[in-house]
Amino acid sequence: MSNIKLEDAQGSLLDENENRFCTTKKRCREEIDRWVLHVIRQVEVVGSEMMEEVEELKLNCMEEQNDLTNTKKDSLQGEHIKFVPNVVFDELKKTDLGFLAFGDLIPLDFHLDLVTLLAHVKVGGNISCSVSCNKVVSPAILGFLSFTVTSDNNPVSIKTGSNPLLFSFPLAMPGQYQVSAQLYGQHVSGSPLTVPVAVRALPGLGLAPLHTKAVPDDAHTAQSPAAQGMKRKRRTHRSGDQRKKRAFKESEAFKTGMSYSEFKRMKKGKK
Repeated sequence: MSNIKLEDAQGSLLDENENRFCTTKKRCREEIDRWVLHVIRQVEVVGSEMMEEVEELKLNCMEEQNDLTNTKKDSLQGEHIKFVPNVVFDELKKTDLGFLAFGDLIPLDFHLDLVTLLAHVKVGGNISCSVSCNKVVSPAILGFLSFTVTSDNNPVSIKTGSNPLLFSFPLAMPGQYQVSAQLYGQHVSGSPLTVPVAVRALPGLGLAPLHTKAVPDDAHTAQSPAAQGMKRKRRTHRSGDQRKKRAFKESEAFKTGMSYSEFKRMKKGKK
C-alpha cells in the first residue's frame, strides 16, 4: 500500500512539473514572438529611413548637376546610387536575437576584473581574474558562467578553486592574452579584455577592450568638396532624426506599439 502511495505522489509531482514547464514554454513563446515583431517593426522603420535618405541624395545630386561650378569629375550622378545589404542579417544566430536566462540575473549584472597587478604581469608568472556581482547569485546560476583565455588564438588552460568567481592562468609566452567571461553565452561587463604580456613586467601598461582599435591619422581618405558637403548634410539630418526618435520612444504612441513611420505620418497630418 505504501509503495502505491509513493508512486501516486511521484506521478502527481511529475504532472505538476510538466504543467509548470508548459506554462513557462507558453510564456517564453509569447515573449519571443513579441520581440520578433518588435525587431521586424524596427527593421521596417530603418528601411523607411533609408528610402528618405535616397530622396535626400537624389536632391543633392540634382543640386550639384545644376551648379555650373562643379566639374563632371566631381559631380555625383543620381543613377549611381545603389543599396548594399548588410550580410550580417543573412547569417543571424539566435544569440543575435536574444538569450534565455533564469530569474532576474543577466550578464550585465556581472563584471570581469584583473586581480593581478600590472607590475607582476610577465612571462613565467600567473594572472588572476575575478567576476563580481552586486546581487545574490545562486550556485545554479554560476553553473552557466564560463571563462576562456586565448593567446594568439590558442587556448590557455584555466585554474579554478573553491571560489567559482575566481580563476587564474599561466603566462607561458609573451603576447596578447584575451580573457573572456560569459553568462548564458553572453559577455559580462568588462569582457573581453586584452592583457599585454612581455618578457619583463611593464608597469603602467593599461588594458583595452578587444573591440577598441586606434584609428591611424592617415586612415581618412581625401574627399571632394561636394562629397564633404553631402556628408555634413547627412550628419545634420541624422542628428535631427535621432532627437525625433528619442522623443518618439518617450511618447505614448511608442507604448501602444505604433511604428516610427506611422508616428511621423501622424505628426505630418496634424501639421
